[in-house]
Parts: sequence; C-alpha cells; structure tokens
Amino acid sequence: MKKALLLALAFVALSVNAKVITLNLQQEAEGVTFDENGLWVERFQGEANTFSYGIFTFSHYGTIMKGSYEYEGEIIEYETPYCEGFSVSKSTATDFQYYGLSDWNNAVGKGQLGDAFLMVYDGGAWAYAPKTLTFNDGNAYTPKEVYLCNAASVLTAVKEGTLAPARKFEKGDYFTVTFNGLDKEGNKIEGSEVVCYLIDYRSEDEAAWKLNEGWERFDLSALGEVYGITYTVNSTDVGEYGINTPTYFAMDALSVDDGEPEEPETEYFIKQI
Repeated sequence: MKKALLLALAFVALSVNAKVITLNLQQEAEGVTFDENGLWVERFQGEANTFSYGIFTFSHYGTIMKGSYEYEGEIIEYETPYCEGFSVSKSTATDFQYYGLSDWNNAVGKGQLGDAFLMVYDGGAWAYAPKTLTFNDGNAYTPKEVYLCNAASVLTAVKEGTLAPARKFEKGDYFTVTFNGLDKEGNKIEGSEVVCYLIDYRSEDEAAWKLNEGWERFDLSALGEVYGITYTVNSTDVGEYGINTPTYFAMDALSVDDGEPEEPETEYFIKQI
C-alpha cells in the first residue's frame, strides 16, 4: 500500500489585544506652530476654541485682554495676555520669571515623548472655556495612563514662596490634579475619578514627602469607558478668591484603549499527515 503524504496548512492566532492609541504631540497639527522660544504662536488667537492631535481634541482659551485705568489723572492703557485650558509648548526653559512669559515652562524643559508637551491651566470658577479633552471620532475609550509633570510656576511658588499670593508649602500641604470621565452628553460620570498627587506633604515623616520634578506615570484605568475627560486642580493653599498656588500642570503621553480587539496576528505552519 502506498503511503500518501498530505500537507495541511494550519494557523494559530497569537494576539487579541485591544488597540491602544497614544497621544503624539510630536506630529504636526492644524493651527499649531511654534516660535523661536518653543511657544505656541496661535495661543492668543480665537478666544474659546479647540485644537486636535489624532483622535484627541483639547479645549483652549486665549486672548490679549485690553483695557485702561486712571492713575494720578492720567489714563493708562494695558494689554494682558491670557490663556487657559490646554496649550501646546516646546519651551526648553525650566525657570519662572513672570506670568505671560514663563507660563509654558515645565520642570524639565521637554515632554515625556519628545520636545512638545501640553501645559494645562485651570481657570477655576471664572474659566472662559470648558476644561475638556474629547474624542473627535465620537467613540468611547478607556484611558490607560498619562504622564504629568509640575509647571515651573508651581515649583517656584511651593519651594520659594515668591509668587504672591502663593506661599511656600509646609507639612500637611498637597497639590493635586483630579481627572473625571465624561459621558456622551459631556456630563461627569459618577465614580469615574482619578486623583494624581504632584505634591504631597501630608506625612508626619518628612522623608516621605513627595515633590514632583519630572515626568511621572499615573494610571487612569479607574476612569472606565468615557467619551471625554475633564480636570480640576486642587491645593491646600487657598485664599479669599480661590487657590493661591498657580493652577498649572504639564501633561504628555496620554494613552487610551478603544475596547475593540486588534486583528489577530497569525502564524502559519505546514503539518505532514
């Protein structure tokens, strides 16, 4: 009897992981160019507006506030630059000189993934624009992680106490960024919250105090599936008109999971039967 050799083609699926999308600020984006100091040229244009990188859309407000006042019988005119919400920066400076110049400096002078990073400001109760990050394809995503870093203004305030009305931090103080998930209508989702401590002096043991001075990873998976994210900055240094500590923080490398499995990778082999 003759032996028959038959060849069968078989395959094995190797991967069914969900697709992870990471914010890439190193690519070009519409309405985002930088000057010789790494500052976003268009940051004062358009008042309330948005800008996008891939699926991520960020709220922003920027303008030059103009006005006048009388001083000793003379009318003094002024122009004050103002931004809130999300801004993009490539500033390499790590010091703080004064507001309007150094607002876009972080502790290390670069992003987690490259030159560019987000500088985020919380305008508080007087905010001119929503403090939101949304997904412009209309889909829901599950945030995985984000990298945060203190702004130069915050470090100057809490370490030196030279940015009035902010004071130097002491035992019991903290500075946090709280992220909340948003539903399809833009409302906060109950229980969808992650609190990130960038400064934490609550411990009785000074050696255990935390002062963020570089990019630090924070797990956002507790937010669950969301259609967007909002943020709030909190500090223990609070005065008559709200938080005294500068309400800035830097952000980069946000990654989200779309919940859908990727096309499985397949390995083919020949089997003799």
